[in-house]
Amino acid sequence: LVGRYHIRMGLSPQWTETGALLWHLPSTSFQSLPDEILWNGLHLTRKREFHLTVVGRDDMHRLGIGGPGHPSLLALADGWFAMDTCVLLLDEVWLLQKPDDAGGLETTLAVACLAPAITQVRAQLAATTGCPLPPAPPHVTLYSANSPRGIGVPDMAALNVRRVASGCSRDFGLGDLL
Repeated sequence: LVGRYHIRMGLSPQWTETGALLWHLPSTSFQSLPDEILWNGLHLTRKREFHLTVVGRDDMHRLGIGGPGHPSLLALADGWFAMDTCVLLLDEVWLLQKPDDAGGLETTLAVACLAPAITQVRAQLAATTGCPLPPAPPHVTLYSANSPRGIGVPDMAALNVRRVASGCSRDFGLGDLL
């Protein structure tokens, strides 16, 4: 089922209040998904907003980019639509968990994807700032439980720590919806 769901993106990434660079997907992208799913006793609720994190706030801070007017970001804006801005969802779903502040667990269900523009942006920012930026595993968080902001996955090391289960969409009760 690789590449079964293809989104041609017409939007450019946006700077957030928290200092991250997010690429919002059209709100209609996942309308066919059920509002809630139950998987192995976990009750997960579909998110209402979907995005890919291009560069998270911690990486932005490390790169020394403190705001949307930074020259490195302005240069990206000029070349964004010349990049391959397609997003190809893969039939690879991850259950992610991390401890929350109250001693419980935040849980999200995310789908892996190919997003060439994210790879290009991260490489360009690393080159222009002179600060290495590891590859990030592109994904879209679809569902969450006890996780109001989602679970950051800035690199493969974080994915390997936070991923507690993985499989195809059918393994998580999503059928052929992805």
